[in-house]
Amino acid sequence: MSQLQPNDLRVSKRRARRNLSATLQQDHADSVFQHLTEMVGFKSKRNVACYIASDGELNLENTMTWLCQTGHNVLIPFVQKQEMSFAKYNGADALVEGRWGLSEPIDKRPAELRTGDVILAPLVAFDESGARLGRGGGYYDRFMVSHSDCVFIGVAHELQKVEPFQPHSWDRRLDALVTEKHVRVFNHVGHQFSYD
Repeated sequence: MSQLQPNDLRVSKRRARRNLSATLQQDHADSVFQHLTEMVGFKSKRNVACYIASDGELNLENTMTWLCQTGHNVLIPFVQKQEMSFAKYNGADALVEGRWGLSEPIDKRPAELRTGDVILAPLVAFDESGARLGRGGGYYDRFMVSHSDCVFIGVAHELQKVEPFQPHSWDRRLDALVTEKHVRVFNHVGHQFSYD
């Protein structure tokens, strides 16, 4: 069990990922892109929810570009009235600074996520069981309560791995996780994302 409390883990891991050099950030993003595009299940999904990286999060820009070029609907999150939704990504020019300085779509018409659609989620820390520690607002966890049939894949730098910890009862565990080093699969849902 990790000795650090959740808030201490958040401070530690957010600092660690912010301290990565621009070169390492790009290398990690390239490796994650390679992993994702080699996954059978990922390529076949029509809707893929992504995020606009901030605070040292692993950047999905090249993944999002590839998804758009290959006919996928790329969705990105926004928050209204304490609830998170996703809207279609229409390029960097169609973004505006939203809550907490995060980039959000100008057009905030919520998109419908269907069974089997993929949600690529940022995180602050993870363990080998698929437990995910987010920023602390619970937005992804609340969203996943009503979208439990979507595939929940975490995206992170390997340095965000921590010793096993006990998530809250309302926290949604990941189906799979992708870092620059590994693809980890945690359950039968994640197994559809095996390699070619």
